[in-house]
Amino acid sequence: RNKSIVSNFVAETNSKFESNNSVFVKNYIDYSLASLLWLSKKENNQKILNKYFINKPVLYSNIQYTDFFKEFFKDYFNSENTFRYEELIPAINSNESLEMLDNLLKRDSLLVTDARVREIVQMLLLSRNYHDRYVEKERVISKYLEIADKSEYPENRDIALNFITKLETLQSGTIAPDFALADIVDSIVSLGSLKGKFVLLNFINNNCKICEFHLQLIKDIRAQNDNSFEIITILAGNEIAGVYEFAKNNGFDWPILKTGKDILLLEKYNIRAFPSYILINPDGTLAYAHLPMPDENLELYLQRFIDRYNQSNNNN
Repeated sequence: RNKSIVSNFVAETNSKFESNNSVFVKNYIDYSLASLLWLSKKENNQKILNKYFINKPVLYSNIQYTDFFKEFFKDYFNSENTFRYEELIPAINSNESLEMLDNLLKRDSLLVTDARVREIVQMLLLSRNYHDRYVEKERVISKYLEIADKSEYPENRDIALNFITKLETLQSGTIAPDFALADIVDSIVSLGSLKGKFVLLNFINNNCKICEFHLQLIKDIRAQNDNSFEIITILAGNEIAGVYEFAKNNGFDWPILKTGKDILLLEKYNIRAFPSYILINPDGTLAYAHLPMPDENLELYLQRFIDRYNQSNNNN
């Protein structure tokens, strides 16, 4: 409520880094502070949009820019009432071009002036509504293909193709890629052998100190949730001895497996960073891919998706 705290922090941060010469770092800080100003309601939606996005360079390779862009537009249309849900779904399902969806966004007095940003926002809206029960998925894919084929902006064409890959891969309810991997004594454990149980896959590597810290956290989360799910830790590579000893010394009682030659398993699960967490349903389908970290609401996500699956099966 005391917005002077935010103002002072922004001023101090800018002062601290004013001699920094890295463009990437400068932009990272600017959009980190923009996120703070927005979340604290120090600056409203329209001011943020105008100051940080409209007719500004699109920083495709700056993770703070892209993260803030996604979070901002996740909320923006709920607050601004640019269009109604009843108008959005027909625009997405239209068998015509993107014109209907584009016209909805053009109602915004700022978005109408920046075609590049507006096109990225279209893609976010398509992605966010892809699993809506009233949305025709093939129409969503066709609109991404239109952007990939006709966009004036090469980066946006690439993003459209990436969205298609993301939407069609590792989606909740699809069959999880199976595996059969060896542990420290070369006993084989497969995902299929754990059907009938919720399974939390934990991908790690040997050069990740935070991974060891997280092992204790997920042990505690499982205990606090009445052991409602199994854990499997999968180490990238073959050097499993150190992790195995650490796990043994700390009382971790679940399988520690090595990918060995099956390094493509990381591709199948789209593992880009360590640690990564994926929840598998008892029927072998994906509950949720790429969960947040144990110290960033992992437990809440696990509870939500376990409850959702159990309620669905009880209703059936």
